Amino acid sequence: PAFGRAASRATWDAGDPEAVHGAATPASTGLQPGMRVLHPKFGEGRVEEVEAASPPRATVFFPEAGRKRIVASFLQPL
Repeated sequence: PAFGRAASRATWDAGDPEAVHGAATPASTGLQPGMRVLHPKFGEGRVEEVEAASPPRATVFFPEAGRKRIVASFLQPL
């Protein structure tokens, strides 16, 4: 049996195809793969993937800091 957060998340995600597949739509975040973004700590980077989560997250490659998984609201499109 599932317990705690995992149990409630499985129930909540069951009817949401976006959450089940883990891919956020560009409209929901304003981010798209290939887009350049700015982060206050890591500087400029390029979005590799946008995923559904609560809150939405993006995987971004930063030349100086490497690959990071970041909450989308911390990224500013360039």
